[in-house]
Amino acid sequence: MKITSAFIALAALIGAGVDAQANCQSNVVRKEIRSLSPTEWNRVTSVVRNMSNSGWLGWFAHIHNQYFGVIHGNEFFFPWHRRFIRDFESIAQSVDRGF
Repeated sequence: MKITSAFIALAALIGAGVDAQANCQSNVVRKEIRSLSPTEWNRVTSVVRNMSNSGWLGWFAHIHNQYFGVIHGNEFFFPWHRRFIRDFESIAQSVDRGF
């Protein structure tokens, strides 16, 4: 049952990303967290605090915990986490477009 749920979740995540990739105009470059300036760090903490207060951080934690055993340690690890991080960033950018 766990594997079936994971396949369904993965298929939904990958399927939802197909159109977005077709319209991609540029690559996202992420900064190493240890190289953030104090201003950038304050932005990150503010966005994460806002996401926590609005329930999004708990939702992402729940999804990650729900699929932890199914996704980790196999070929689904990288594609699942790429989409997971992109969804997290998308919500964070809805809080602060500069995120």
